Amino acid sequence: MGPRFWELHDLVLANQRRDDFTRPPPESPSPAVLRRHARQIGADLGLFDYVMATGNGPDVEQFKQARALGVKPRSLVIDGEVHSAFEPPRLLRAAIDRALARRSPPAR
Repeated sequence: MGPRFWELHDLVLANQRRDDFTRPPPESPSPAVLRRHARQIGADLGLFDYVMATGNGPDVEQFKQARALGVKPRSLVIDGEVHSAFEPPRLLRAAIDRALARRSPPAR
């Protein structure tokens, strides 16, 4: 999330504040609530989804390269080929087989 992290942090805390000054119960906001907050502050939702799915901060250059290839959150990249995660399994298997064939040494 990069520079937007602290904005999201402040928004989450602001939404947990109580008017009667009682301490809110310790809770972790659900991913849906966090995503709604991220949208509210104008964060890059693709980047937000990536961070939430992987638990890692992104390599920004790698993320830009993926975007340039047309990779979307529901995309798979198999050896440089971009596929939809919703393609039939036989097509994904064919792409995996092609990738393995390119990497395997020739039979003797």
